[in-house]
Amino acid sequence: MEKEVLTIKEASLHLGMEPYILRHYERELGLNILRNEQGYRMYTMENLEMLKFIQELRDGGLELKAIKNTIKDIVKSKPEKEIPIVENFSTADGTTNIIPLTNYSNSTQLQEGEPLIEVIQNIIAQTVRDEFANIQEKISVEVTEIVAKEVLHELTPQLEGMVMEQVTDIRQDVIEQNKKNEEYFEKLDYTMMEIQRTQQEALAYQQKVAEESKASILQRILKGKKSNN
Repeated sequence: MEKEVLTIKEASLHLGMEPYILRHYERELGLNILRNEQGYRMYTMENLEMLKFIQELRDGGLELKAIKNTIKDIVKSKPEKEIPIVENFSTADGTTNIIPLTNYSNSTQLQEGEPLIEVIQNIIAQTVRDEFANIQEKISVEVTEIVAKEVLHELTPQLEGMVMEQVTDIRQDVIEQNKKNEEYFEKLDYTMMEIQRTQQEALAYQQKVAEESKASILQRILKGKKSNN
């Protein structure tokens, strides 16, 4: 017949876990572990199931803090129910008369006839799913930021190239426009100079014509005087 409780050594062998790990879980998670009259730890089958499941969660990456909060949620808000005293059985070290030094509470989620460990498993499983969802959300945000940075990093040289190309085109347009303006003003200057030269030539021609006309008139006058004499 299977024993109702085991010593820490027997529990360690049964679970394949070192005794210090069992003590660590008890201390960190506030587990209710029976003690005999000598103060030695005694583990019930329910304790073993819980410890096994806790180890599975730890192996799956869940932190003790999350496990502890879940256990607190399932053991609160109910009147305490004393664990029956276990008497008259012998353990490997010969101790007898096991008495409980701690009590446990039933969860409000515990249905009639439903083992406490199943409630723990269900709630912790939900906690794992919630934690996983939160992790996925964080990863999604981080991945989005990383992808955005990578895309920006990849696009920056292209954007810089496009901007430089636009600046070069604009600069070339300005140079060409300035060149056209220079050519225009050169042509304008040349035209103005031609106009001035033409005006000067016209003025000189007018002066020449006027002088020639004046000389012709004088010659005719002088010729007329000679004829009269």
